[in-house]
Amino acid sequence: MKTVLVLGASALQTPLVRAARDAGHRVLTADNVPSNPAHAAADAAFDVSTRDVAQVVDLARREAVDAVVSSCSDVALPALAATVEALDLPGVRPKTLELWHPKAHLRRLQADCGLPCPDFVAGPPSAKLVGDARSLGGDLVVKPTDRSGSRGVRCVRADAPDALERAIEEAAAIGFEGEVIVERFIEGVEHGGDAWIAEGRVSALFVTDKRMQGAIVRGHAMPSRLDAARQDALRTLLERHCQHAGYRDGPVNFDVRIGAEGPPILLELAPRLGGNWIPQLAAWSRGVDLFGATIAAAIGEAPVVEASSARAGASFVLAAGRHGILERDVDVDAVGRAVPALVHLELDVAAGDPLEALRDSGQQIGRALFDLDVMPFEAAAEALERSLSRWIVPTGSGAAEASV
Repeated sequence: MKTVLVLGASALQTPLVRAARDAGHRVLTADNVPSNPAHAAADAAFDVSTRDVAQVVDLARREAVDAVVSSCSDVALPALAATVEALDLPGVRPKTLELWHPKAHLRRLQADCGLPCPDFVAGPPSAKLVGDARSLGGDLVVKPTDRSGSRGVRCVRADAPDALERAIEEAAAIGFEGEVIVERFIEGVEHGGDAWIAEGRVSALFVTDKRMQGAIVRGHAMPSRLDAARQDALRTLLERHCQHAGYRDGPVNFDVRIGAEGPPILLELAPRLGGNWIPQLAAWSRGVDLFGATIAAAIGEAPVVEASSARAGASFVLAAGRHGILERDVDVDAVGRAVPALVHLELDVAAGDPLEALRDSGQQIGRALFDLDVMPFEAAAEALERSLSRWIVPTGSGAAEASV
């Protein structure tokens, strides 16, 4: 039995806790929100912020942990890498992480190594940053350099200076360190997914077709419609990024944009599993246990990650269309009868909880898996939202109804 420290205790970390316990390990969670659900699933819970690197390392030393893991968010990555370094554990090291995180570091690595990337500028809010961003021209994407889950992401025109300045200020306010990156928008189709890296090579690739609402991810579909040649090009691109950063083993989560011509361009890359139920979708669609593989790799094993099936499925991020209150607990069985494609539903809210209109992943109220052989994604998502609306009482004007 090993001692595994899971950084973060939100619902998105619970599968890692369960995977570690299923493997027979003692599991600790570190998170400064005592009510977060993964705490209850662990053997011991600690009130430690995952952003407090020194406290996380101290906790890991005191508890003599054998492994440290996290998924679905970039917030805990600096503490994870520092713990790996301090205790000489398997996992990503600070010298590798610093080449990919924050986001501006990834762009600089790409530019320095001749890897395809969008034109960009980065820094704290200033008149110079606004001017440099305007000089990029065209459509721009503004985001904090150290957040994930679409938090603070805005799309603006370079020739709309007031909107650009406002987007930069908002992104800086949402970021932890106040740094902003502004990129020229890349035309093409955006895909996401996870990959498994073994000895510096992509041993398994799980590409998704992203379902977007503006700049916000609402879901992922698998298997992807991306053809084999483009997937091979993506595989090569991921391997080049890993080789330049010295990342040899473990999971990577990515977002990539692929145009009608030219190479694929990695927009995001992180040494962790993806959020929005990408690993759960990979398990259902491709028969792969990415959570179990992550635990195995973290304790020093070399898991073999291989797909064994190819069912058509999708994950879906649930959110309220406008501000409201959950009037009573949702009857999950009734929802299942109303949505024949529903494979699994997980809700983060209970009766009486306030709900917010969707701005980014911070307002999600749950997640679902769909069987796309039963219903198309759009029809299943609409049916699920319509069914859940019976339990939601709107409050205030909120925002326009969310559309998929």
